[in-house]
Amino acid sequence: MTLWQHWLYPFLKGWYNPIENVKTAISIRKALFEQAEDLVRKLKVSRSRLFALALEDYIRRQQNQELLAQTNAAYADEPDSAERTLRSKARRTHRRIVGANGNPSG
Repeated sequence: MTLWQHWLYPFLKGWYNPIENVKTAISIRKALFEQAEDLVRKLKVSRSRLFALALEDYIRRQQNQELLAQTNAAYADEPDSAERTLRSKARRTHRRIVGANGNPSG
C-alpha cells in the first residue's frame, strides 16, 4: 500500500469524520420520544441527527436572545448631555437643509 493509499484508506472506508462526535444518553418523556420518532421518519434522518439539529437550533436561539439582551442594555440608557446637544444640532441642520415642504432648500 502506497503512502497515498494509506492516507486515503480511512476516507474510503468511511472511518474518518472531520467533525469529532461525542456519544451521549438522554432521558425524555415517552410522548416527546414518539414525536421525535415520527419526525425522524418524516425527515428521513437519524435520531442522532434530529437531536443534534434540535440542540443546534436551541443554542442558536439562546445566543440570539443573549445578543438581543446586550443590544437592549446598550440602548437602554438615556442620552447624556453631549448626545442631546448633538441630536438637537442634527435636527436643526436637517430642518435647514429640508424645507418646510420636504424639498431641499436652495
